[in-house]
Amino acid sequence: LWTNKKGAKNKFHIEPYFVYVNAPELEVEFEGDASASMGTVGMMAELSTGGLTVNMEVAGQFGEQVMHPIDRNHLIVDNAYYIGDDTPLAGHIANKRKGELYNNIGEPTKFHSHVLLATKNLITSDTEYLPYRAYYADQEMEAINADRSLSAQGQQIRTPDGKILENKILYAPYTFIGHTGVKKLDDMNPHFMSVGGGYFNANLPFGGGQRFRNKYTMKMRGKMGLLDVGYQLPGGTWKIGCAIGHISGDDYPFNDEVDKVYNGFVPFKDANYSGRMVQSYAMFAARKLGRPTNFSDRLLHAPINFESMTNLQFVGVGVKGYPIGRHIPLHLECGALYFWQDVSPFIWDCSATRDFGDTKTNQIYAKLQKDLHFSGHQTEKRASKALGFEANMAIAWRPIKTCEFRFLAGLFLPGQLYKDIDGTPSAYTIRHDRDGDMRFDSMGDKMAYGTMLRLTYWF
Repeated sequence: LWTNKKGAKNKFHIEPYFVYVNAPELEVEFEGDASASMGTVGMMAELSTGGLTVNMEVAGQFGEQVMHPIDRNHLIVDNAYYIGDDTPLAGHIANKRKGELYNNIGEPTKFHSHVLLATKNLITSDTEYLPYRAYYADQEMEAINADRSLSAQGQQIRTPDGKILENKILYAPYTFIGHTGVKKLDDMNPHFMSVGGGYFNANLPFGGGQRFRNKYTMKMRGKMGLLDVGYQLPGGTWKIGCAIGHISGDDYPFNDEVDKVYNGFVPFKDANYSGRMVQSYAMFAARKLGRPTNFSDRLLHAPINFESMTNLQFVGVGVKGYPIGRHIPLHLECGALYFWQDVSPFIWDCSATRDFGDTKTNQIYAKLQKDLHFSGHQTEKRASKALGFEANMAIAWRPIKTCEFRFLAGLFLPGQLYKDIDGTPSAYTIRHDRDGDMRFDSMGDKMAYGTMLRLTYWF
């Protein structure tokens, strides 16, 4: 810290800083699947002369975050498959039935999360996967975990000696009549395929459906710049201020699992920041207004920023002072700010249809969308950067020195960005409806507002 002597006509304060963070066990999908070693170097400086105060801060980041190679397959407990109208339990596999793997029976059973059943099409003789998880069996684990390289993604699982891993005990009873949820398969009636052809490593390009994740590294290159200017009007009753800020952003970084440069600035200690010369109560102080990012195929919704200032730009003006005079302990503060994003998400088209280049995959995705109650997809065109406008007001009155009444009000008018992405399923609005169905809803674009009345007494 550098500060000149007290009582000087022109005052200055300079504070350069360096912050280094080593995080060996970060969590992106599960605890410890990532690590980071990164630093921030910056400087804050403030100059006051007469009634004018200028405060500025700049910072940049370096280092990297490493996403470790992982195998997403794990054991889960779910309801057992229903394998026939006259078969009470899936465990009764001695009774070979023509079954339908589309209902559950309520019998707790262990499954693999990312190993799918293989089937043999009795019409075309093709071997392919079904959108159903494989049962867990001890004798299969060595082969299932034998090859965890990225080249095994989507491949049929083989034993260490190269033979196709088959399970004729658990799946021999299954001969499908339909109802897989995939139109291409369900149209092939009557009994068109039998289970027992082995297993596939999951390779569905959505919903976290790919079994393996390759290692990749993100180089951190975020930047930040803030400027605040305040001026005390003659008489000392009123002070006006203006502010401008740039906190760099980038697309959601975990969609494409490849080496990349991440240009979003990652704040470490900004939770208490609400503005220097111009206060923001709706966006900064509340930390509840969601700022959307791109739709993520892995998550099947768009993550949001709201707890940090990443990917945010703003300009604002404000005034504060004593409307009745300094002899009356009534303080008024008003502010207006306009926000936009450094990098905006893509426009959402509610009528768009996905094409993964494979009919079966397309139909599985369409069924997923129906189950989660959303439609469409993002386009290749960027949405507007305009987040919206905030107006706020705070009034504080102290009838005595140790007692304060404080009233605070703020509103946020969403900008064009929210209109452009209407229909995007958002992390902020995932909910269960009254029927228990999970819904991935859109954020919408309605005005947000809030008020607060507080009485504080010190003793």
